[in-house]
Amino acid sequence: MTSAAKEYGLTPERVFRILIDDGVIKEETHSLTRTYVSAEKCHGPLTAATMTMNSTEVREALGLTSVNLQQLIKEGLLGRVEVPSDGRVFTRIRKQDVMDFQSRLYSNVVEGEPSNHYRSLKGVARNYGLTFDKIVAMVLERRFKRPMARPGHSFMMEKIYLDTREAAAIYRSAISAVDDSKTKLLTIREVELRLRVPRRTITFLSKAGYLTAVEKHAFGFMDRQFFISEEALNNFVRTYVAVSEIARSFGTHSMVVSEELERLKKVPAFPTPTKVSQSYLRVGVADLNRKRRTPTRYRRK
Repeated sequence: MTSAAKEYGLTPERVFRILIDDGVIKEETHSLTRTYVSAEKCHGPLTAATMTMNSTEVREALGLTSVNLQQLIKEGLLGRVEVPSDGRVFTRIRKQDVMDFQSRLYSNVVEGEPSNHYRSLKGVARNYGLTFDKIVAMVLERRFKRPMARPGHSFMMEKIYLDTREAAAIYRSAISAVDDSKTKLLTIREVELRLRVPRRTITFLSKAGYLTAVEKHAFGFMDRQFFISEEALNNFVRTYVAVSEIARSFGTHSMVVSEELERLKKVPAFPTPTKVSQSYLRVGVADLNRKRRTPTRYRRK
């Protein structure tokens, strides 16, 4: 047993377990140094064992964390030939399976310099509430038309970048598939850009009931995906005006406008985390243009 371990570059304990699993020796055999087997009988299973990789080698080859590798194995994207059980610590994957996985993953990848619209696999998964294995499955299914990798990628997963515009389209399509209403739903990020306020203000407005959030769950996406209906946002914009919007129309800073409104004894429609994120009733600030006293030194150039 020990000589076989030296010849095939394996530990004696691993040789012992492999030969038991293959039926070459019996389970009740306990002594490693006193156990002898036919070289012909053990050649096949031990040769096959040397053509596998342990989890550390697979992680290094693919550029993965231990958690990400376990996700791929659990979802069947990578198959292992030995599963830990009964105190065994061996978890191995065939080298050929790893190489085939890399080939399939990179079969649609274009080599080049990704633009600003591109993010890593983990980045896209994080931004759109996807688990890592789901985003990898989408790449394997060619749901992304133009994945990219920089030259010298060595077929590592961490080198693959995806177009966030494509990810957004896939995301919206998945949400629409489970949406039973005809109202267009906007992501929190889209509402941020529309109102020009930080995320915490959107959260506050939603909790306070000024912007009703809709929770949706689509297959492949994590729970707690919140959206604002376009209709609700339009109603909010028709009723209220943000300090940032007033500042933009006057070509100045939000803080300057906030101070001016305070001087004119204008009261915000509702409390907000910061002055620059305040909103006012539109009818209450309609005459602001006639009373404006914005210092020239604060105006945007």
